[in-house]
Amino acid sequence: MTDLTGEGVRVLLIGTGTHTGPTLSSVPAVAPTLEARRRSFTERCGVSSDKVHVLPDPSDARTMAAAISEEAVLARTTPMVYFEGHGLLGPGNELYPATSSPDKLTPGMAALQALASSAAADRMPH
Repeated sequence: MTDLTGEGVRVLLIGTGTHTGPTLSSVPAVAPTLEARRRSFTERCGVSSDKVHVLPDPSDARTMAAAISEEAVLARTTPMVYFEGHGLLGPGNELYPATSSPDKLTPGMAALQALASSAAADRMPH
């Protein structure tokens, strides 16, 4: 079992609930769910509140990737990333957590439009 009360723990909660395109509908429950997760990590798991960061409605893949990379660098023992919202299937049926824009992937441009789950995992220490 991992101790979540330590100094080296970092938690990043990412959620995309706002979509303006024709493919994905907005998910109003994302914002309150992120807040509930934040409270759970601090009140039940003992994570210091300054170690839990919330990224609501990231506008693009670069924003999401930068936040994950930053938290991974700051975490000395346990980096955690939680995503709430829609996902898009890209090449090879890989899951791409949806950002606020775009709401569909263009063939040949998926890696420029959204952050693949595998790319997010690559940003975490092994």
